[in-house]
Order: sequence, then C-alpha cells, then structure tokens
Amino acid sequence: MNEIKRLYALEWFGPYESIEDIWNDDDTQSCSIYLITGKESYERGSQHIKYVGITERDPAKRLSDKDHLKKQEKIKYKKYWVGRFSKSSNRNQRAHVELIETLFIRFLFLADVKIINDKKSKSIPRTPVTVLSRWFLKNSYQHRQNKPTLLRDLPDVIMFDGDEYWTSGKLAFSDKESNYR
Repeated sequence: MNEIKRLYALEWFGPYESIEDIWNDDDTQSCSIYLITGKESYERGSQHIKYVGITERDPAKRLSDKDHLKKQEKIKYKKYWVGRFSKSSNRNQRAHVELIETLFIRFLFLADVKIINDKKSKSIPRTPVTVLSRWFLKNSYQHRQNKPTLLRDLPDVIMFDGDEYWTSGKLAFSDKESNYR
C-alpha cells in the first residue's frame, strides 16, 4: 500500500431533471464534475450512473454542447448531478478534476457498471487518491440523509492506494453529538 497523495471532498447537488434546471441554479457555476444517471433503452432493471464528466465551464454549458447532447440521446430517464470541491479541498484545477474522473470511471468499469463514456476505463489513477462524496439536495445546502439508489454504484468514500481500491458505501447519519462522547 502506498501513501495517499491526494484527498478530496466533493459536494454533489441534485438530482436535476433537465439541463434547464441546472441553468436556473446559479450555485452550479462553480461545479467541475457531473454525473448523468438513467439507463439505455435496451437495459432492464433499475437506473444507474451512465456518464461521468468534467468541465472547466458551467456544467449546463458543457451539457448543452452539440456533441454532448448527441451522447446523451442514448440515456433514457436522465437525471443530472453536479459536484464541486469543498472549500477544504479547494482544488478546482484540471489535473485534479481529471484524476477524480479517472478514479470514478475506472472504479465503475471494474464494478461492471455500463457507462457510455468508457474512454478512461482502461486507465488507472496516476497517483494514490481518496475521494469523499457528500450529497445535497439541489438548490440548497440541505444534506441528504440517504443517498438515492440511482447512485448506489458510487461509494461515498473511494480510496485508490496505487494497487487496490478501498471503499465505504454509505456514510451513516447521526443527529446526536452525545452518541459519541
């Protein structure tokens, strides 16, 4: 096991029912990573993560690009999730976002999740990394107590130590500080 070189906390907002919903939320402009959930027309069963993407622009602008809209045509029942680095991470540079995108795509590929952007599925993260995901309701900073099942394939904590992946599926909620004294 190698020393973890990067640690990030991501704040996710959603679900947004459409790109228009993202346009209407001014708080999403600082977001640099996004997920699209749904399923392809041939798929049976429940919906899941279908796309992991990054952007240096407002996510609504990226998702509205002609080439991106073409990719999204394959996905039915779309819902959008946008994420940004928490202030403690403060790492909105392209290299950091690409590291996280590679981590997520490779992890989902190894978990046999069928996503449509698998370009990075054969790549491993270039450095040991840990990502903590926190989930919020759209248009607010109200923390979700339960992560939606659409996102079950993406654990709340993913650590890649250079050789292996370590995960914690779902952070537990506790409303009483006294439980830990």
